Parts: sequence; structure tokens; C-alpha cells
Amino acid sequence: MERVTKLALRVLEEALAQAEAEIVEPQVSHRLALQWLVAVGALENWQAQGFIEAMGAPILTPHL
Repeated sequence: MERVTKLALRVLEEALAQAEAEIVEPQVSHRLALQWLVAVGALENWQAQGFIEAMGAPILTPHL
């Protein structure tokens, strides 16, 4: 179970890294990773939904 949890986190970390450069369309892998994390108690449903919604919006990072 720990291995699957780490894999789910890696999928989401990769999506976050990609989202820094462009809008990322939610994929089945993202939804599956989020639902796994909800199932094991690492996330609440509202957090998973917020992640999916945020993926469709650009991440604004200030340039220093």
C-alpha cells in the first residue's frame, strides 16, 4: 500500500511541475491518484476536487 501511495504522490508531483509551465488537462491517472489518496485518508474529497479544478487554471508565479 505504501508503494502505491508513493506512486500516486509522484504522479501528482509531476502534474504540478508540468503545470508551472502550462495548463495541464486532468488525466485518468491524476484522478486515480487523487482518489487513492482519499481512500487511504491522506486527502479529503474537497482537496482532491480542488486539485483537479486548479489543474485547469494557470498557476501564477511571480518573477523575481
